Amino acid sequence: MTTAGAPVDDAGVVVHLSAADAGTRGSVLRNVRNLVAGWSGPPLPVEVVVHGSAVAALLVDAPEWGAVDDLVASGVAFSACANSLRSLDLTADDLAPAMRVVPSGVVRLVEQQRRGWTYLRP
Repeated sequence: MTTAGAPVDDAGVVVHLSAADAGTRGSVLRNVRNLVAGWSGPPLPVEVVVHGSAVAALLVDAPEWGAVDDLVASGVAFSACANSLRSLDLTADDLAPAMRVVPSGVVRLVEQQRRGWTYLRP
């Protein structure tokens, strides 16, 4: 068992993205890009958990798609909330390639934090 605050060797950073507006979503993605570019320590897994209307950023025709695609190419994982997709009448097939779907975005955020991942909500 890991005590609170103790580092976990394979823990990464889980980023929370739920912003409705494209400007805020773009800002969050820039923060992730800056994290990946600026990190000089051992390999750092990064996962962006996307829920609510922010799942629109994971569609190929989204204004943010170029930034998302670049982050995927650099090893960042993206997880879309199935509940949010359903509420927006979207399916996993509507998402760009390489997008993972999780049953619940908020549950995924909690799961990663309980595994020792750092939570970031820029």
